[in-house]
Amino acid sequence: AQGHQALSDDERFAAVFNWTPRTSLSIVDVEQRRFTAEVDIPGCSLVYAAGPRRFFSLCADGAALVVTIDDDGHEVSKARTAPFFDPRKDPVTEKAERWGDQWLFVSFEGMVVPVDVAGAQLAFGESWPLFDASDRSDAWRVGGNQ
Repeated sequence: AQGHQALSDDERFAAVFNWTPRTSLSIVDVEQRRFTAEVDIPGCSLVYAAGPRRFFSLCADGAALVVTIDDDGHEVSKARTAPFFDPRKDPVTEKAERWGDQWLFVSFEGMVVPVDVAGAQLAFGESWPLFDASDRSDAWRVGGNQ
C-alpha cells in the first residue's frame, strides 16, 4: 500500500512505516541487507521519499515530519514543518503521486497540494482544484488510486 514504505531516491535505504501501537519508521540498508534504525514519528504516519537520505511523514495537524538519516542509516535529525493542509476542513489522502521532485497529494474535496522535496527544506506550492465550480457545487469527492 502506498505510504507504508518508501525507497530513498538513490535506492540505498528503505523506510517502513510501523504502527505497533506507536508510530515509527524502520530504516533498512537494502545494499547491506540489514536493519539500521527505528525512528519514532509521534503524531505522524506513513512515509514518502524526499532525497537520498531523507523521508517525510504526514502529521495529524496537517504538518510534515522530515527525517534525515546518515550514510549508515541512523537518524541525524527530525524537523516538523508548518501545516500545509487543514486536516479538519479538507484533509489530503495518503495516495500521493511522485512527479519529479514533487509529491502531489489530493485532498478529499479535490484540491491538488504539491510538496517539493528538491531543496534543503520541503516547499509547499499553491494548491489547485481538480474539479470545476459545477463539480464542487455538486460535492464531488476523490476516490480510489487514480
